[in-house]
Amino acid sequence: MNQIRVLFVGWLVMVSVVGSSAWGHFVWIEVDQQEGKILARSSFGEHGSWDPDYADRVKTTAYQIRSAKVAEEAISLAWDPAHEWLSAEKEFTAAGAISGKCVWGLFGKSADNESLLTFYPKAMFGPASDWKEVGPSPAAALEMIPSATAEGIAIIVLAEGKPLADAKLKLYAPGATSSQPATTDSAGRFVWKITEPGRYAIAVVHRTKASGTYEGKTYQGQMQAATLTFAYPASAGK
Repeated sequence: MNQIRVLFVGWLVMVSVVGSSAWGHFVWIEVDQQEGKILARSSFGEHGSWDPDYADRVKTTAYQIRSAKVAEEAISLAWDPAHEWLSAEKEFTAAGAISGKCVWGLFGKSADNESLLTFYPKAMFGPASDWKEVGPSPAAALEMIPSATAEGIAIIVLAEGKPLADAKLKLYAPGATSSQPATTDSAGRFVWKITEPGRYAIAVVHRTKASGTYEGKTYQGQMQAATLTFAYPASAGK
């Protein structure tokens, strides 16, 4: 009975992530910047409306921080019961990123047809002009790499380190109540023309047929879901 419930709950999460045109439930990281410090928080749900019911799953996320000057290292986010999210505070002196890997587990309608779901959340901090120096995370199988251009913020989607063409993106502008769709070009690139200050967010999902085992069980494919948030314009640190 417990196994049936786990499969059903996993299937409901999968449907909320990619089961329809309204998919939107992900693990997110957001960063605020104040006087040379970053205040990071992370949780699960739709962007701007997090769901504390899945806190135990999000608590298993492994987080890393890196900058244009410092190589990637682990960072701990502690559970904040007052806000029902994970959070951390850290000084910064350069542009960088906090990213994570959350192995959600297996999902499927039956035990003999399951996939492994993994979330890769990420948030940028520091001036956008320096984001190009930060580089990708070695721990991320799916990731969005932002950089500032004359046209706007260019996003390159990488899957296993290679540009992902025709990737379907969900774009969340500041204050928006819904997302807008976008698609990467043949080079895995999309340019978001920023028109106003605020927090921006993007989500993308990638499916593969890679099989394997997880906690002693076999899965027939993988589903990877990556998110990216950033504030624009961003602080230059101290």
